This record gives sequence, structure tokens and C-alpha cells, in this order.
Amino acid sequence: MRVTTPLSCAHSRSRQMSSSPPLPSSSAASSSSSSASSSSSDNKAIPTSGPELKAYLDRVIRGCVAAVLHLLSADEVDAKAALADLGVDSVMTVTLRQKLQQALLVKVPPTLTRSHPAVGHLVGWFVEKVGGDKSDA
Repeated sequence: MRVTTPLSCAHSRSRQMSSSPPLPSSSAASSSSSSASSSSSDNKAIPTSGPELKAYLDRVIRGCVAAVLHLLSADEVDAKAALADLGVDSVMTVTLRQKLQQALLVKVPPTLTRSHPAVGHLVGWFVEKVGGDKSDA
């Protein structure tokens, strides 16, 4: 089964922050004209396993964290740093949870960032959900 990628957090945030069009990214939707359509044929498929899936999830999750922190780039987010050390507070975790659910189409428990406090930990959790059994999503 092929699943198309939804609009990534970083892509939507870059459009809000800048008056110029966003630079294309390998994980974002292919054009701003198809911004809200996750079923567009121009979107790339989500990898189902392996290092490609981990790289994809890392990119999307860092993009969501960057959006919550109002950063211009996901590259500014250290995947090994604790979210609290990056400046994510308890209120921001609610927004982060919503963004992750929208970007990855996976139900995220409210306590996820407490039990998985860094982007690297979140990637591991999402690998199991996205790459494994999706019946509870």
C-alpha cells in the first residue's frame, strides 16, 4: 500500500514566515499550489521501512519542532537535544502533538514527549507506528 505524504510542518511554516515562495524540500509537497492536498499525485510516497523512513521521519519531526519554536529551518533543531532544552514547554507540547498528528497521520498520545524527550526518540516511536502495524492509528 502506498501512502502519500501530507504537507510537512516545515513547509507550511516557511510559507507563513516568508513573503517569498518557499524553497522546495525533498520531504515537502512538490508545489505550493497543492499545499492542502495530501492526495496529490505530485507528492512523494512515505518510505515504509529502513533508513529512508528514519530520515523522512527525522526531517518531518524536526520540521514540526521548528514550526512550534518559530524557527525558520528544521536544520536549527538538534535531533539529540531534549525538547525542553530546545525551548519546548508544556504548552508547546500540545501544539507539537497536533502538528505531528497532522503531518504523519498517526494518533499521538498526550504523554509522548514526556516518554520520548528528544527528536531522535520520537523518530524511534514513529518508526514503529508508521513502518509497523497502523491499525491503532
